[in-house]
Amino acid sequence: MKRKTGIISGLILIGILAAWLVYSKVYNKPHRQITGEQAAYAVKSVALFGAYETDENRADSLYLNKVLQVEGKVEKIFQNEKGELTLVLTGNEMFGISCTMADSEKEKLQHIKPGGEAKLKGLCNGMLMDVVLVKCVLVE
Repeated sequence: MKRKTGIISGLILIGILAAWLVYSKVYNKPHRQITGEQAAYAVKSVALFGAYETDENRADSLYLNKVLQVEGKVEKIFQNEKGELTLVLTGNEMFGISCTMADSEKEKLQHIKPGGEAKLKGLCNGMLMDVVLVKCVLVE
């Protein structure tokens, strides 16, 4: 009986160690740096939104989890609930391309105004109501 309890305790300890190793590897995984990455596609904001509006599955197969360079008219700039600056580019009459900016871009965003044009790179997270790009950096 003592031997069986010892084996079970050993297996539980090994399981806890394995879970801790996996957690620490995932938690400490280096973040993706968009600035140095080449964009997989360069698209206009209206065309990107149209691709998702027409066929979301096809658009996901092309753009999801890829770095995109997007250019379009700035509809608005606001601070989201996490305190991150978000820039919305024109999509259609109601929705657009929501671009959550990297912290390094705060200074550069002072030169961007609603109604102007912006070109940026960001990681595509698919479509909710807007097409969502994260970790965005301004280009040029």
